[in-house]
Amino acid sequence: MPRLTGDAAAALFVTTATASGRAFDADADAADIATLCELLEYWPPAIELAAHRTAALSLPDLIGALRDRPVAEVLDAPGRDPDRATVRADVVHSLDGLSATELGLAERLAGFVDWCTLAELSDAVPARVVGGLPGLVDRDLVDADRAAPETLFRLRRPHRELLEERGAGPGADHLAALRACARDASAALLIGLADDASAEHWHAVLARRERDLRAAAWRLAGDGAEATTAADPATGAGELVLALSMHGAEYGGLNADGGLLDLVVEGMDWDALGATGAPARLLLLLEAYRLRRRFESVDPGTDADAIAADLRALVDAAAELGDVDVSLECLSQSIGSARTIGHLDQARAHADQAIALATRHGRPIALAHFELLAAMIAHVEGRFDEAGRLAARAYSVARRHDLLLPAVQSALMFHQLPAGTANVPAIRPSAQDLALLVDRLPRRRSLLGPAYGVAAQCLLEHDPATAARTTAAGLRAAAAIGLPAGLGIGVMTTVVIAAVGGEPQLAARLHGAIADHAELVRRAIIGANRALYDATIEQVRAVLGDEAFARACGEGAAWSWARITKESLDFADATANPQPPEQTLLTPRQFEILVLLAAGMSNKEISERLVVAPKTTMHHTSNIYRRLGVRGRGEAVAWGRRAGLI
Repeated sequence: MPRLTGDAAAALFVTTATASGRAFDADADAADIATLCELLEYWPPAIELAAHRTAALSLPDLIGALRDRPVAEVLDAPGRDPDRATVRADVVHSLDGLSATELGLAERLAGFVDWCTLAELSDAVPARVVGGLPGLVDRDLVDADRAAPETLFRLRRPHRELLEERGAGPGADHLAALRACARDASAALLIGLADDASAEHWHAVLARRERDLRAAAWRLAGDGAEATTAADPATGAGELVLALSMHGAEYGGLNADGGLLDLVVEGMDWDALGATGAPARLLLLLEAYRLRRRFESVDPGTDADAIAADLRALVDAAAELGDVDVSLECLSQSIGSARTIGHLDQARAHADQAIALATRHGRPIALAHFELLAAMIAHVEGRFDEAGRLAARAYSVARRHDLLLPAVQSALMFHQLPAGTANVPAIRPSAQDLALLVDRLPRRRSLLGPAYGVAAQCLLEHDPATAARTTAAGLRAAAAIGLPAGLGIGVMTTVVIAAVGGEPQLAARLHGAIADHAELVRRAIIGANRALYDATIEQVRAVLGDEAFARACGEGAAWSWARITKESLDFADATANPQPPEQTLLTPRQFEILVLLAAGMSNKEISERLVVAPKTTMHHTSNIYRRLGVRGRGEAVAWGRRAGLI
């Protein structure tokens, strides 16, 4: 955020002070106002806070205090705004606009940055400033006024620190706030209730509070006095664990909770709970996510029939409960899992049931979701006209409600269906257009299907660079979540890209690396893509010969999943972003600085932008000139333009 000019800062201070009813008025000494603005470095939120939230009764007193004590201490005036009046500050959307000086000021203002600004700052580029603003995210934010998210408040220390100091759990107020957050997030993230923006908001909230929620859930689950008991499970860890599981299903964590989900579910007594009411509702939703975890952990020894039977029992129990939201959520888990493990009859029956339920209760977002799932099942079963009809309906609803994910998936199906299929729109996005939409999708589990599907379509259309870009996006999401099945599809796609790109050895190694998961992975992709993969492997075998092919497969079979992921990502990135030979002369950091030099920035401005010392910038520029064989900034920029790099 650029600093204000002196006049603008002074005007902002006087306006805010007057509106806040402070002793400062429009006749305040201009020199004092100028001095104050200099002390606060013309940073807009700091100017507003100084006018609104201080115990000082005059400008000289405030200036003297700011010179003697940290900014945060001076501006901490509890009781001056008991109604938590909102003071609007510009919401910063990126750290790129902040100078090093402004970042330092923001850190000193910890506790006085409004909720929206703090969230935007911390989520924008969390790794940009080591020990600076990203550290503020780790504070406890649960004191925010839920009715007015921009309200200023004093941030409290994380309850994790209090646990360590006092040997006790979070206080009652803190627990109440965490449970309220978990309930709100769980309710919003149920199938068919959240649009894209709402879902992203709640996932961001849960990501910021994940450690606090998990710590509180463990304490409640293990504390005899407050544990999740059959008599009153809603007062314990169940609410917290459900929110964590819903977030973990999209962003990882279902398989990394250390047994918390099992502990909570097994602590509930279904017979004592009965089949109705909020406790039963909570238990069913928790059980749905426990089943999802079992499905995502499948290996060649897993009993798929047992998982399918448990999914049927879950759906039946939800229907008996009579809660439409719970039924839709359980049906969604069953359809996705049953389809992937090959129980298509069950998936089809539950999809039909879900479509009828969503239609009867007027849930358009859920309807688009389930019609798309039904279209995918019809496609796999060869009922192409039915798949086209359902996909067209899902596409229409998704477009009308601005739902990016189902819009991409349904449009992708238009490309995958045979030519001449009924109900397929004549005008539809190209595979390259869909790749651009995939770039906009959040990097979570639901990205995997469209990313790999678009990649496969681009390969069929002989566009390996775009296929590699979307494959890399899927691989990164699957790796972050820790989902082997999701990684496996990405690796299979990379095998095809490598073969097309003239790298048969790599293709064979990657094929051998996932050989023990191949059948499980193949179930999750459509017939045309399976045929493409099988044909590719035969071509690779023919190129290498049987002996060399077997040797390469054996080498890959010894790779760890970390090595498999790295090899796949490195090749996909290189294919998607081939570097001109000239660019390899510079390191990525040097190339970044060359671009900033071309933009006309001084060394000082570059240092502030990159948050590095001026000497470091000078060192980089000297190395750039030496590597390029030029004598200064002008020649370096001219060289970059001639090479087409800037």
